[in-house]
Amino acid sequence: MKQKNIFFLTILFLLISHSSLYSQYINFTQPTDNETVFITSGTSTNIVVNWTSSDKSGTISSYVVLQTHNNSYTSISKPYTVYNVPAGNYSWTIKLYNIDGNNNTTYDSEQVNFTVDYQSYSITAENDMDGYTGGVIKVGVNQSAVQKTSPYSFQAESGNTVYLEAVENQSYNTYNWIWNDSEAPLYKSRWRKRYLDGSSELKGEIQNISFTAVTDDNNSTYEAGLRKVCNVSFSNQLNGTTEGGKVTVNGVLKDAPTPQFNVVEQNLITASVQTHQYFNNINYIFKKWDDNVTSNSRNIYPSSHKQYTAIYKGYPIFDMRNLVISGVREGKDYYIKLDWNEHPNSYVTKYHIYRYTKYGSVTTNPVLVATRNRGTTTFTDYAFTYAPSTGD
Repeated sequence: MKQKNIFFLTILFLLISHSSLYSQYINFTQPTDNETVFITSGTSTNIVVNWTSSDKSGTISSYVVLQTHNNSYTSISKPYTVYNVPAGNYSWTIKLYNIDGNNNTTYDSEQVNFTVDYQSYSITAENDMDGYTGGVIKVGVNQSAVQKTSPYSFQAESGNTVYLEAVENQSYNTYNWIWNDSEAPLYKSRWRKRYLDGSSELKGEIQNISFTAVTDDNNSTYEAGLRKVCNVSFSNQLNGTTEGGKVTVNGVLKDAPTPQFNVVEQNLITASVQTHQYFNNINYIFKKWDDNVTSNSRNIYPSSHKQYTAIYKGYPIFDMRNLVISGVREGKDYYIKLDWNEHPNSYVTKYHIYRYTKYGSVTTNPVLVATRNRGTTTFTDYAFTYAPSTGD
């Protein structure tokens, strides 16, 4: 009885062993699970796929299928190469199909997870000063940032810490360029990361930033957005006087022309001038600014250096002219004669003489009848005779 039990166990073991030798399976040997395959040049690499497999007992024919991230390859032989795989995380599946004599199909499969990454990342740091990338910028990889010439290209491996710092007070195109974090409320300085495909994203408003190098840093550019400081001043155009007049800037009355005000581009500065200013017997009336703004009070968000000039038109005040109307006899008639004092302001160079007439209750519009240069203070009107008793 005992001998029969031993014989039965021996036969069972042989059957199990024989079955394992003829079971169906397929396993990846390359790439391996959680492996990182590095790109040594360019933006992609080739992946070599290899495997071990066994056909099921009774198999008449078999074939292998590889399912990648973007394609399916059928009836492949090992080793099999998939070309131009870009950086990324991947899950690929390999399947072994067996067909027996009854045309029945079975399969076994395995999945592998792996990563394609760059051996090192090519990164550029540069300034942006209205499109100008020159100047200096600070860069460090696994160490504090040190000053470099912008644009500066460098290499960083996966996991490295990159330190970048914008440098203030750089000169370009007659402007001083700053990192506007606290100097003005609008148009703040920002870091921007630009990708090879032209897309971009903001990376913060802090002057010095740091980040861990990752795959999408390869062939990227980090831009430091510096802001220019505009020099703004104000003046009045008052022909006929050496006086400069007044301008109110940011609520404070100033003598004109004013000193320069430093304004970070696209930030506010306010200015206003009086509608009337009086100097040397001339009434100056505001007309417009030199950029054709017609309001005497204005808000300005400058983008360049500029002196803003308020343009006035002067009208002489002639209260002291002491005009005398009299008659001058020539032949039988008396004609109307005008005499006046010279205007005290030498910038008044001409005198315009207008006449209007009254017939009964009808008064005509004034008509310019003569112009006299400065130095002449008399005029005789021969078109009308002088008869003071009638008022003509």
